[in-house]
Amino acid sequence: MKAHGLDMIDATIEGDSVATSNEVIEKVGEVKEKFLIFPITDQSTAPTVGNGIIGFAVPASLDGWNLSGVLGAVYTSGSGTVTIQVRRRRSGSNVDMLSTRLTITNAYSSTSCVINTSNDDLSTGDMIYIDIDGATATQPTGLTVTLTINKEIV
Repeated sequence: MKAHGLDMIDATIEGDSVATSNEVIEKVGEVKEKFLIFPITDQSTAPTVGNGIIGFAVPASLDGWNLSGVLGAVYTSGSGTVTIQVRRRRSGSNVDMLSTRLTITNAYSSTSCVINTSNDDLSTGDMIYIDIDGATATQPTGLTVTLTINKEIV
């Protein structure tokens, strides 16, 4: 599924295997997983510092899901650091979804962040934003941020 630069991929985790499919078969205890892919800049552009660089409104189909992972990846690595925060806006109030922000330093990808489990849940109508909190020295280009969300079937 793709809408305005956001890709969403469905996946199901069962035991040690992961399968992506359009089939909807749900089992109690099964963990459903989705990947929300945000292209922040094109491959030749460095990210700039700012809040709400890109975002989306949580639809009813994602109500009750939780943020479970964040991946930042770049097309060309730089010698500087890019710092990324995931922010949730609910009923006019903003909260950071990461207690330790994602940083990409001299690499092509990073998952070096800590999710704030007090703020990891999604509700219909929430706005989820990607904020670039810092960018230093020779920045990487072609930034993409992927959010992993999941929900256990009960």
